[in-house]
Amino acid sequence: MLWLYIASRALVLGAAGFATLQLRDPGAGPWPQLPAPWVPILRALGRWDSAWYMHLANRGYGHTPALPGRDAGYAFFPMYPWVLRVVSVVTFTPTMITALLLSLVLGGVATVLCWVIVRDSIGAAAAHRAVAFFCFFPGAFVLSMAYAEALMIAAAAASLLALMRRRWVIAGVFAAVATATRPNAVVIIAAAMWCAIAAWRRGEGRRPFLAPAISAVGWLLVVVYQWLQTGHVFEWLRVERDVWHDHFGFSTEALHRLGQFLISGPVGLHEGRLNDLVWAAGVVFGLIGACVLIRSALPAVLKVYGIGAFAFACFSFNVGPRPRLLLAAFPIVLAVGIAVRGKYFRVMLVASAIGLAALSVVTFTTIAAVP
Repeated sequence: MLWLYIASRALVLGAAGFATLQLRDPGAGPWPQLPAPWVPILRALGRWDSAWYMHLANRGYGHTPALPGRDAGYAFFPMYPWVLRVVSVVTFTPTMITALLLSLVLGGVATVLCWVIVRDSIGAAAAHRAVAFFCFFPGAFVLSMAYAEALMIAAAAASLLALMRRRWVIAGVFAAVATATRPNAVVIIAAAMWCAIAAWRRGEGRRPFLAPAISAVGWLLVVVYQWLQTGHVFEWLRVERDVWHDHFGFSTEALHRLGQFLISGPVGLHEGRLNDLVWAAGVVFGLIGACVLIRSALPAVLKVYGIGAFAFACFSFNVGPRPRLLLAAFPIVLAVGIAVRGKYFRVMLVASAIGLAALSVVTFTTIAAVP
């Protein structure tokens, strides 16, 4: 299945190469300055949140003031910058190269784990379809960038596989890594609790509850770390609200936003113009995918995690269910790949690959849509 992953990375790399032909400096934008080396194709892959993660790996928190008493960097959880920093120091490799290679490897690990999860649940044929759709899903461009999603998805998939196999401590450790990497990974605590309660009802005692207990350690580590640094509990929520202008809750504003998009004029490639299109497409795909996941033969723990991760994305007004957050809710993506077969699957896979290429080009050459 890794050849599918390699082929999808080649597609994203081609989009990054296209960006180098279109832009004088593909790494320039409203984000921290990218570190060396000054290689155009690497700078195309280091845009957006990639720049923030590399900035945090190199300088740490507290060096990017945005408002009095605020640092915009606190919106990003620390596990990925910590791992990036350690690997970079140990290997004597520039941060940018380390970050991109790390994401590439972790994306491959996530692909293998997803294949094993579906193979164990349904069979090898379904696993091949599921992984093919996962690799070419439009949001998979982040697996070639210095984003935290590769680490989070790999850790979450490892945790879910361990939960399926009743390896409670291992499941908790990987889940703790995931919850210290991205805020949306917090739903894996609920998935672990679901498994623990089911196991307890089967008479397996209290040991299964180690999984959700250990899972929460990663999230608590982030809260305590930011509290000690800033003096405020849930600093990342404060920064999201005050600096990044995001808030939690699926309010009437979201419905109004969708309505405004439907009646607005033609889309364009100027700043932010594609955000609502991407948001609306994510809502539609996520709702359909969630229904497919519920009806699938995948284990209940995958359904709890997948639907929970999709709901978490929907409740972020500013970010919403963008393709990379739908990829983080990977059981939904896997379920769609499993459900579609034959020529319909081939058509869907080609359409998804086109979407991956198009979204990669938009991400690497414009600021029309936040990834």
